[in-house]
Amino acid sequence: MDTERFNHAIALRESGKVEAAHHELLALSEAASDAEEKASLLANQARCSLLLGRLEEARSAIDLALA
Repeated sequence: MDTERFNHAIALRESGKVEAAHHELLALSEAASDAEEKASLLANQARCSLLLGRLEEARSAIDLALA
């Protein structure tokens, strides 16, 4: 995983730029090859979706992370 990009995405989310963080986490999760890393990225993506009020999208990300 690109740790620098991940940390940047988390910083974006924490500073209130949730949409930008969501976009970055989505890109990272699509590129992830390790299952545990992908699950972590999807969980963080789900958190952004929740913050944005996108409940079904959050649920989908969690379902993928669990798979």
